Amino acid sequence: MRYYPIFLDVCGRRVAVIGGGRVAERKVRKLLRAGARVRVISPELTPGLERLRLQKKIQVARRRYRQGDIRAGARGAAPLLVFAATDDPAAQRAARQDASAAGALLNRADDPAGCDFIVPASFTRGDLHLAISTSGTNPGLARFLRQQLGAGLEKIKRQRAKSKNGPPFHRPASSELLLSF
Repeated sequence: MRYYPIFLDVCGRRVAVIGGGRVAERKVRKLLRAGARVRVISPELTPGLERLRLQKKIQVARRRYRQGDIRAGARGAAPLLVFAATDDPAAQRAARQDASAAGALLNRADDPAGCDFIVPASFTRGDLHLAISTSGTNPGLARFLRQQLGAGLEKIKRQRAKSKNGPPFHRPASSELLLSF
């Protein structure tokens, strides 16, 4: 196992997302739900990212990535995390170099082996957070397992709602957690 499993508190922390497409938008939305301060660098944005910009939920530099964009400087500290989610190979390489120089951790959507971290398939129901990873080798399998687990938990929740006895958990805390999602 190459990766250390962790749930990271990014609330109030700076995160850079390079790219403005669908992959970038998915990452931005999850980061915002976690309370991150997100800056997107991209000449184009999906309609969803454009709405977030207009709502002032994200900062946007509407241009191609430039070497040095994520370094600490006049704008403040370097980001904790950098997501390179663009189809521009030069921008991906520059982001890798800049993240390393700034001490930021990098995730590249196109290169799990070149990442400092990977993002597992995950879902959240209330306080229950499940994450599944194949260490970047089979994201489709991780997605499938996430969907199956999510469907199984929904089924248990529906059964629990129909029955006073609830699921066969031995500890009350488990069933209380299940009720909360």
